[in-house]
Amino acid sequence: MDTIKEGIVGILIQIGVRTDLYGFQYLVDILDILRKGDGNIHGGMMELYKVVAIKNNTTYKNVESRIRSAIESTFEQGNTEELYKLFGSTISRDKAKPTNKQFISTILWYLK
Repeated sequence: MDTIKEGIVGILIQIGVRTDLYGFQYLVDILDILRKGDGNIHGGMMELYKVVAIKNNTTYKNVESRIRSAIESTFEQGNTEELYKLFGSTISRDKAKPTNKQFISTILWYLK
């Protein structure tokens, strides 16, 4: 595994994304694409989902859904202290979890 992927995997595990979820691998794939400069988050998540779907022999809708589920699980059961460091006041039982794009953008910003 290259150092970029190691960093991505490390932060996802640190905040509590469950490694047994498909969404974990899909997040790693998208973040890897973005870190290597092979994609643009502002160009639309759909294109990133499609690239990851092709790589993993699935549909873009499945990629989006599995990532959403992984994020939801992380905000319900993840490492609250580490999540708060990254997401600040967005963590609250009264507030919604971040969107896929917000989550990925925040992790990407942290990795830079």
